[in-house]
Amino acid sequence: MRQRHRWEAALVACVLMLPAGGLRAQDPKPAGPMDTKAVDRQLYETLRDVINRGADIYNGGDWNGCYRLYEGALIATRPMLAHRADLQKVVDAGLVRAAANPQMAQRAFDLRAAIDRIRDSVNPNPKPAPVAGLWERLGGVDNVKKVIDDFVATAATDPKVDFFRGGKYKDVDVPTLKRRLVEFVSVATGGPLKYSGRPMKELHKGMGITDAQFDAAAGHLVAALKKNGAKQADIDELVKIVETTRKDIVEKGAGTPQQITLWDRLGGEDKVKKIIHDFVAAAAKDPKVDFDRKMTTGKAVPFDVATVENLIVQFVSKATGGPLPYKGRTMKESHKGMAITEAQFDAAAAHLKKALVDNGVKPDDVTAVLNAVNGTRKDIVEPKQSGAKEKPLWERLGGEDKVKKVIDDLVADAEKDPKVDFLRGGKATLDEQGMARLKKRLVEFVSASTGGPLKYDGQTMKESHQGMAITNAQFDAFAGHLVAALKKNGAQQADIDELVKIVETTRKDIVEK
Repeated sequence: MRQRHRWEAALVACVLMLPAGGLRAQDPKPAGPMDTKAVDRQLYETLRDVINRGADIYNGGDWNGCYRLYEGALIATRPMLAHRADLQKVVDAGLVRAAANPQMAQRAFDLRAAIDRIRDSVNPNPKPAPVAGLWERLGGVDNVKKVIDDFVATAATDPKVDFFRGGKYKDVDVPTLKRRLVEFVSVATGGPLKYSGRPMKELHKGMGITDAQFDAAAGHLVAALKKNGAKQADIDELVKIVETTRKDIVEKGAGTPQQITLWDRLGGEDKVKKIIHDFVAAAAKDPKVDFDRKMTTGKAVPFDVATVENLIVQFVSKATGGPLPYKGRTMKESHKGMAITEAQFDAAAAHLKKALVDNGVKPDDVTAVLNAVNGTRKDIVEPKQSGAKEKPLWERLGGEDKVKKVIDDLVADAEKDPKVDFLRGGKATLDEQGMARLKKRLVEFVSASTGGPLKYDGQTMKESHQGMAITNAQFDAFAGHLVAALKKNGAQQADIDELVKIVETTRKDIVEK
């Protein structure tokens, strides 16, 4: 499949480099000045075919194949734009932007945007400039992506939305969800992106979404639009469009089961008080939490345990649909100056999770509570002060013991995956000692790459993989198992992304052309 797409990319390049009039048997006349209009016309028509081929490949599930086809077309197009230096810059910027995008599915979108811009500029029959449509007024693809990022971030932590449907959809592919939402907005507002998801009715069938939950989600969309500079008239226009989907998303009769709130499922006030009491008792004794904030002075900051527990119960009530009003200060105000770190927040969350589980709360409801709590992270964890020394990635990954577990899980899964072809069709063999040596090298490589203490004393990546004929698809499959192993062992998403970027730099030495 990959070979076919490379062949198509090469064919596109050849077609692009043909003269506008095609090949002629013999032409006694010397070549004259370049007919720039003919070149533009040829580019406009050929790039249309490139887009259609790429769309078929992408919709067939081969995102990398589509990306490589678009990449080859743009590389071949660039020299033909010598008369349009501005468009050569569009090519250069598009290639750089796509190559730096860690999401393979998005790389093709980045290059498609560059191709569309070139075609619009060289169109031999340009249409009169239309009045900016709603898509353009919302800021186009870049700004709409920001809107969707902010919308999902806030809606996903709001119990009134119940984004993950009580934990039933906790394994949602969030990047794909965001891409589908951007595509939906594009189609609804006259943008260039096609919607590749299922119909609204089919997609939301059986979710039991209520009118109240629909309205709560719409409220987060409005907030995200305002945050990203949308004008009120444009917000109103998009909200009207979204409102037309209500009949396909909200299910009749949904809401009767939802009347049992998360607060009720937790067991109401008495049970929540017991959960919070257990949580505070455990967290207060854990130095990783530093509950009494022995910060710079070394002296404990006194606190009233009963008051703290009562405020936390009120907060849980507010977040889960309970009857108790929250009478404390905002999360940001009440934690200001405490210098709480990400690690301390996570340690406290772990104690809360244990208290929930120990008190018989169902797994889906545990997840829903933790999602609500995680929504407060930005208000509780204080950003590092300027000049503060950040822990190296090695330490944030958990150091040697945790990285060894990651590598054990990575190798165990990758070895069984035919998409990785770990033993190269049986050509490579590893006995128990060889496997142990390989894992040791991988741990050392991660250490050397992330600021750890272990030195890597193996061959270079190029030397150790020479002759293995590893493909981009196999590299991507292996990287996927690395991400899964990191998540399994509790790595933060930002740290996963940072390590994946480091691994990506080895692609040129591991994948053979």
